[in-house]
Amino acid sequence: MTDASWSTLLDIDRAARMPKGSAFRGFKRLLPTLQEGTDFVVLDAVDPAPLMAELSAAGRVYRSSLRIVLLAPETARRIVEAFTAQAHP
Repeated sequence: MTDASWSTLLDIDRAARMPKGSAFRGFKRLLPTLQEGTDFVVLDAVDPAPLMAELSAAGRVYRSSLRIVLLAPETARRIVEAFTAQAHP
């Protein structure tokens, strides 16, 4: 399902130097073309799991997040490309 190459929304915002929430908005725009379990996974913060605790401890998620979205490398790339194209038409 996921490995260390998968990104959180915060990872993408930071790496691409995008404003907070940009990766989430990009994810929502791409959502109709994505398949859960292949392109992304959603972890529910109400149901603690070792991976969620690890991501939180590593500072890879926004503190206010109730759910953590992990994105496959290709999905993360598409979000960054869409943001870059929008910012620099």
